[in-house]
Amino acid sequence: MNNPIYVISDLHIGAGGPRDSFSQYNRGANFNSFLDHVKKEGAELIILGDFLDLWRFDLKKIIEKRNGLLDRLAEMKISFILGNHDQALQNF
Repeated sequence: MNNPIYVISDLHIGAGGPRDSFSQYNRGANFNSFLDHVKKEGAELIILGDFLDLWRFDLKKIIEKRNGLLDRLAEMKISFILGNHDQALQNF
């Protein structure tokens, strides 16, 4: 049986605070619940651009704030496609 593939985009994860739209409206908790579902399904996740918001936030601050989430994603089967807000990651 083929495992499902989920595609998401435009998370714009920032370093917290009022300018970080990912920090509003319980988006972090909802995203973690979604990741629980993806993991339970044994699915692949494709993040189709603008994973991080490097236009408004410094990468080091995002990593400090979102370290737990980034560690969790590192343990999953994920493909990233860079968007215009995360082009600074093209060399990683």
